[in-house]
Amino acid sequence: MMEPLNRKRKRPVTYKKGHTFFYFIIIAILVIAGFTGYRMVESRHKKDLDSLEKKNLEWSGKNDKLRNRINSLEKTISRLSGETEIPPEEEIHESVEQSDYLPDEGSEATISVSEVERRIAAFFVHLDKQEYIKEYRLGRGTYEVYEETIVKISEMPPLLVNETESLNSMFMNIAHFYRLLGVEGISLIRDVLSYENKDMESTMRDFFLWYMHSNNSGLKGRPSQQALYEYAGFFLNTIGGRTYLMRRDSKIRILTSYYSLLILDRANDTKQNPYGIDIRPYIRLVHGDISGKTGFMFYPEYIKRLARLKDKYNIY
Repeated sequence: MMEPLNRKRKRPVTYKKGHTFFYFIIIAILVIAGFTGYRMVESRHKKDLDSLEKKNLEWSGKNDKLRNRINSLEKTISRLSGETEIPPEEEIHESVEQSDYLPDEGSEATISVSEVERRIAAFFVHLDKQEYIKEYRLGRGTYEVYEETIVKISEMPPLLVNETESLNSMFMNIAHFYRLLGVEGISLIRDVLSYENKDMESTMRDFFLWYMHSNNSGLKGRPSQQALYEYAGFFLNTIGGRTYLMRRDSKIRILTSYYSLLILDRANDTKQNPYGIDIRPYIRLVHGDISGKTGFMFYPEYIKRLARLKDKYNIY
């Protein structure tokens, strides 16, 4: 086919080898520069976002931050001490055996200190024979471990005032026993409470009678009245103490609160309540907890004492 005569023939475009290499270098430089610039902008933008996110976290609500850190700390303590999640509120099952000794209110004073000490010593002898105790390889008896524990917690009491002034003081109180006793100490106490749960109500009563007895004791290991006051206030009147009790089953929680209440009442009588802890709200609380449960061995005794406290403090 013939081309039209008036159309000019295009010259074929030709490139010299040197020019081709030069163009390639220019394009490569532009691509690299563009990619590098993009990454720099992206990195700077990411840093800005990270910085903004960090500031948002730092300035988020104080209550949310406190609650999250407390929950995290509780889980850490529970994991390190071998505990599971906080147990739900469960009903205390009816006890099949009633105590042979159900004293009237105030008649505990008629029990001799030697009889109370005999019960306490028998409890530690019983513990030393248990397989779950032997697995700890303590190298000494449980009574010696108990004495060491009393010394530790007496020398370093928890905070009873200004607990919520800082996050540090709050965390110190929540982790109080873990800091003093360590993982093994917490685990040992947890196992005793678990394995000896059936007899723990009478055991707690024996220890309370021992602690409160006015006569000199031949058995070492009774904490001072000051130490009893500090830990009673801790369990009843601080977030750290209440948090610890909420990780126990309901029977241990209620009885610990009950005996803490009696200790603080005695502190009022002897005018040894330096922090001025008001026990009136806790009288109502403990009375409601005990009256709403079944299966307590010394239920009549508890109710009578609490009724007396309600009258004493004009709680109606």
